[in-house]
Amino acid sequence: MNDKFGFYTSCFSDLTLIEKIRLAGEEGFGYIEIGAWPAGDETRNFAVHDIDFLQLDRQVLEIRKALKENGVKISAIGYYENTLDENPERRKKVLDHLFRCVDAAQKLDCPLVSTFIGRDINKNVGENFEELKTAFSPILNYAGEKGVKIAFENCVMEGWQIQGVPGTLCYQPELWEAIFKVLPQDNFGINFDPSHLVKQMIDYESVLKKFRDRIFHFHIKDTVIFSRLLNWYGIYNRQFSNAHKDGFWNSAIAGNGVIDWKKIMTVLDEIGYDGVLSIENEDPAFQGSTEQTKRGIVMSREYIRGIQNSLKQGEQAWEKKNCAQGSSAVET
Repeated sequence: MNDKFGFYTSCFSDLTLIEKIRLAGEEGFGYIEIGAWPAGDETRNFAVHDIDFLQLDRQVLEIRKALKENGVKISAIGYYENTLDENPERRKKVLDHLFRCVDAAQKLDCPLVSTFIGRDINKNVGENFEELKTAFSPILNYAGEKGVKIAFENCVMEGWQIQGVPGTLCYQPELWEAIFKVLPQDNFGINFDPSHLVKQMIDYESVLKKFRDRIFHFHIKDTVIFSRLLNWYGIYNRQFSNAHKDGFWNSAIAGNGVIDWKKIMTVLDEIGYDGVLSIENEDPAFQGSTEQTKRGIVMSREYIRGIQNSLKQGEQAWEKKNCAQGSSAVET
């Protein structure tokens, strides 16, 4: 079973990166996913500026030292913004920063940069796909030359630009299939987050199997579904922004939502996923202080470990039983 646990640093907004690395080491996490927005551009929740790109060469030495001292590695550099922004200046700014993230990944021996695709909200899906290849091909080619992979997280980002409208092109499997036809590069894949699928009523088990070769990174995050609110809002969710923040759903730590983690861990084992299980703590019940946030990521990890141990014990019991039956057959 996969024991490569990490966490996304965005949940600790009040700590420096070096402090987050120390915390990872102290709590037994082998990996971190670094939030890497440009300075002054942290305009949303969980957008953090953990890398000083203006002082990157100097900071790389500090980061490397802290990683070595604490036995921690970097699983990904995360910068989740709109690469197809309707405003050409903003789009260029986002894409330029993705190039900087690739440079940082190479210097820090990090294999992956994770992002969103986004969308030009003034154009339909087909028109956005016409722009996708032009926007993304250069960064994929550049990353490939540097030995770095690029992954998109499958978040819906509904209401990002317009209330009730998905804010990115990469939120469901039909779109993923189309994306990989337009951009078939081997270094392009998915930072898979099942919490965004369950609220769309998508079967994450079958999707994991279908896109097994494109899953580069995995987010551990659960989802709570409030049936009373789903019954009130419907699948298109709330229409007035002053109502319940996320409508009929909310983020949760693993085990506190509706996701079947036993099924997910079984499938990940079946498909041979050997990447990092990165805990993304956006559960409002585990925010507000460093201690509470830390408690959330540790609880998530231990919940998943408990499932993994149970599955492993089940496999061992099955093997023991079948070995005993085989021995009996030989003796007979």
